[in-house]
Amino acid sequence: MKKWTRVFLCAAIVVLAASGCKKEEIQESTEAPTETSVPEETEAPTMAELPEASVTLGEYKGIVVEDPYVEITDEDVEARITQALAANPKQTEVDRPAENGDVVNIDYVGMKDGVPFDHGADDNFDLVLGSHRFIDGFEDGLVGAKTGDELSLNLTFPEDYKNAELAGQDVVFDVTVNAVKEQSEAELNDEFVKRVSEESETVEEYRAELRKMMEEQARAEADMQIQNAVVDKVVENASFTGLEERVEAEFTQELASMESALSEQGTTLAEYAQMYGMDEDMMKEQLRAQVQGVNEINLIADAVAEAEGLKADDASRQRLAELNGVESVIDLVTQYGQEAVDNAAKRILVMDFLVENAKVE
Repeated sequence: MKKWTRVFLCAAIVVLAASGCKKEEIQESTEAPTETSVPEETEAPTMAELPEASVTLGEYKGIVVEDPYVEITDEDVEARITQALAANPKQTEVDRPAENGDVVNIDYVGMKDGVPFDHGADDNFDLVLGSHRFIDGFEDGLVGAKTGDELSLNLTFPEDYKNAELAGQDVVFDVTVNAVKEQSEAELNDEFVKRVSEESETVEEYRAELRKMMEEQARAEADMQIQNAVVDKVVENASFTGLEERVEAEFTQELASMESALSEQGTTLAEYAQMYGMDEDMMKEQLRAQVQGVNEINLIADAVAEAEGLKADDASRQRLAELNGVESVIDLVTQYGQEAVDNAAKRILVMDFLVENAKVE
């Protein structure tokens, strides 16, 4: 089953955010650019030139799906508590040299050629020695340090460090040790609860807090699965005309755009795919599937909206604004235009309609 809920909402957001849901966003690399060949220009049709496609709706009301919600048990809550205890060991300040496994609370500033560099300083930072969160030599340099010690660590950034300005460079970290804390297994008591929870003060309150949170998570996950199942069946029941031609043309366009963007960042599609545990062919197939999914959903949404007279309203526009992380609909309209906002909001209404008219058993 495809992730239809994500695709459906992306079909709404994509109207506003270009093709952000059709392919994974290409993150801006902070690594130094490398020599790479620029792929040849691929002739790709513009949106206006893409082949037309249409849909004939099948059954889309009264879709029968199962409710996958599973009740949260006492055992589930206790398992979550066990995880919390393991993730939040007890820390006790000690008056001895720091050892691997200890937590050192430090102030530090990194300098290159005597000048502090960006993002190289912090105060009251808790660092677990042996966690390898810092570059080689930093944590080893603090083993044996005591509370109140001030140290200067002469280190070298790795040649392949993501920040090109620091890669392979010699630097000095001035470090002040504020405290050395020994870690031990946490115990479930009110003290632990107050340390890890902002809402609860007692163990029983914490259990109730976790149960409520887990039930809400389980319900939300089940609702998403219901939405996926409903839309999956609506798509299965529909018949499409001209879809393959449109998908292939749009896929070619999207692939060319992706390769061009990657080239500007000094990487290739094969290298990008590898970052996500895929080869180039798998990445292309994923992109093609996403293009097809968005096209199917767009066609379904428009057809259902027309059949049921669904139009964007203030509530759906506001929900769209929230999905896009903006404070008001006005901000969306100013940036993207009223038509784009209304089309996107309409897709939210269609999703609501399909689920509300389904039979969840």
